[in-house]
Amino acid sequence: MYVKTPADIGRLIREARMRSRMSQTELASRLGTTQSWVSEVETGKETAEIGKVLKMLSYLGLDLDLSHGPDHRLTGRSAPHDDRFPDISDIVGDTPRRP
Repeated sequence: MYVKTPADIGRLIREARMRSRMSQTELASRLGTTQSWVSEVETGKETAEIGKVLKMLSYLGLDLDLSHGPDHRLTGRSAPHDDRFPDISDIVGDTPRRP
């Protein structure tokens, strides 16, 4: 699925949570957040903290795969790593996946 908006991500999260037969309260408890925050993300909150959203995606077994749009031109160079920012695996690496 192409995801273009926070609401698109929220719908995917809600569908995955419901497939897992989990309530918003249960998911929130497992992620160390609140039911209201889970609800806000599922309804497309634009200012949701990316680290928490990534942790939620990982817990629900959802993979995030980014790609360039058809009009993007690659230069053959990647951006240098910036040590001020954590590696994504450091954010979600210890999050247990639901069986």
